[in-house]
Amino acid sequence: MDQESNNVPLDTIVADTENIPTQFLELLPVGVCVCDAQGIIKKYNSQATRLWGRIPQSGERFCGAHRFYYPDGKYHPHDETPMASCLIDGLPRKDWDLVMERPDGQRIMVRINIAPNVDKQGAVNGMVNSYQEIPWKEELQDYVENAAIGLHWVDANGMILWANQAELDLLGYEKEEYIGHHISEFHVSREVINDVLERLTRNETLHMYEAQLRHKDGGIKTVHIHSNVFRVNGEFIHTRCFTIDITALRESEKKYMSVTEAQSDKRAIDLERSEERYHKMIEEVDDYAILLMDKSGIIQNWNRGAEKIKGYKDYEIIGKSFQLFYLPEDRESGLPQKLINEAYQTGKALQEGWRVRKDGTRFWGSIVITALHDKNNNVIGFSKVTRDLTDKKRAEDKINQYAKELEFQNRELEQFAYIAAHDMKEPLRKIQFYSDYIYEHSGQLPEKIKDYLGRSIRAAARMKSLIEDLLSYSKASSISQNQEAVDLNELVKEVIATNRETIENCNAVIEVDSLPVVQAVPFQFVQLFDNLLNNSLKYRHPDRAPHIKISAEQLQSVSFSASEHKNSCFYKISFEDNGIGFDPSYGVKIFDLFQRLHTQSDYSGSGVGLAICKKIIQNHQGFIQAKGELNEGAVFEVYIPCIA
Repeated sequence: MDQESNNVPLDTIVADTENIPTQFLELLPVGVCVCDAQGIIKKYNSQATRLWGRIPQSGERFCGAHRFYYPDGKYHPHDETPMASCLIDGLPRKDWDLVMERPDGQRIMVRINIAPNVDKQGAVNGMVNSYQEIPWKEELQDYVENAAIGLHWVDANGMILWANQAELDLLGYEKEEYIGHHISEFHVSREVINDVLERLTRNETLHMYEAQLRHKDGGIKTVHIHSNVFRVNGEFIHTRCFTIDITALRESEKKYMSVTEAQSDKRAIDLERSEERYHKMIEEVDDYAILLMDKSGIIQNWNRGAEKIKGYKDYEIIGKSFQLFYLPEDRESGLPQKLINEAYQTGKALQEGWRVRKDGTRFWGSIVITALHDKNNNVIGFSKVTRDLTDKKRAEDKINQYAKELEFQNRELEQFAYIAAHDMKEPLRKIQFYSDYIYEHSGQLPEKIKDYLGRSIRAAARMKSLIEDLLSYSKASSISQNQEAVDLNELVKEVIATNRETIENCNAVIEVDSLPVVQAVPFQFVQLFDNLLNNSLKYRHPDRAPHIKISAEQLQSVSFSASEHKNSCFYKISFEDNGIGFDPSYGVKIFDLFQRLHTQSDYSGSGVGLAICKKIIQNHQGFIQAKGELNEGAVFEVYIPCIA
């Protein structure tokens, strides 16, 4: 390593990341994109576009996601994201959890890691971002909504964000009377509220904190509250509070405080049973493995879900290290201890990977390790929650494999079509050459032979035209990344100039409105406009001069089922003519390869031109449709995404 790079942090990349091959990015199991020093996206893989739900436009910065939100729902602008901050201070970001919104409105939770890219002098010249989806916990949410114990969330200012039905039943309120109000409205003592919020802000965990709450009917409920703070990236999001009604217990203590020791023991038993019900709730969960560990990772308890997922009885595993669940290679690399260290330092560690059951079989586990603290904020152990996502993982792997196989087969077919068409040109050229030569010297041949020879020459010409169209279609089938801003006004002038002779010969009138600038592959769009203009000229009406109008309008949304971007901005480019038109029932079929609505004797052509148009538009994430009436003309509408 150079002396100049000795002081570069381990989370920093010293490389020219813009030259990373796209094929390498596609091999990575997570979404990845590469940005330059201004944050402009230069490279990305298909995993990233799958998570984003879109393909970024040229010049987009920091991330191709449609929108970001904090986990509490607050909007998070792109220029304030961890990616933007990384370019400012040159520091890496690890395990930032944000909610990503796709263009169709769907939201997912993602974990983001950012590594700055610096040159050998230490100057930041870009960054590499990775994205990984974190599954929502819908099943657990449904469970706590219907749990028999009171649960509620409170933000850092004391506002109640959520409560389950058991909490509402405990105090007799409806949701609108409780949620959205300040917690002090329901506590007898404001001092208690201030003390609770202050301790939680210091990241303390409250165990069996006793408080008095006001019932809707005016009565007082004495409760035990168990509470800690849910934080994301160090930010106070909300508390997680369990409320246990001990009113009857406290009233019983006051009423019988002078009774015998036996009665006191009974009250202690009642309290113990109440606590047992609390622990029973955790033990009975069977969709999640929930366990407690000491500071060294030694297992202290074992619920039903842990037995179901991992295969061990409680007496087989309690007292042993949680490292038993990890693959040998993970244990050798120190992964379990790294997760413990991360939870110790940051309060939480999340990870997905293959784990081992008692019988040696593997499952794909999603785990959360959370540090547990005493009243002095010292770490006293860890909780560990594991969910078995094996079926989901295998389904995703199978889909990814199918996609790769399909992509490979498509490339093979495109290459075969191109090579086959290309190799046919040479023998056809010789056939044309020799046929033309014979025809030029056919003065002594019978007229019938000359007629057959002329037909052969014309058939060879049609074959040559078909091969050229097949080659054009094969080239159009390859999605190019070399898009740039293209002024369609200049492009249409070039196309009209190319076809000037044909336009003048048929006295055609070409009317062109103001056209937009789009992000496109220039030569493909020249081919697109040329095909559409020639189509209108070729199928002109015999009783009137051609009148072709080319216009454009901007649409903020489209509702066609063919569009994958129903809420995106599109330009609609229309080619409208007064030609012979077509039966409306052929509006879709007209774009199929080799599809012709007229005979070869009526109109020349191979039936490939409109198929090429469709393929070019698909390459640009747009779509095309045709409308027409017999003898009334036709309209071809091209939809292309606006430049972001």
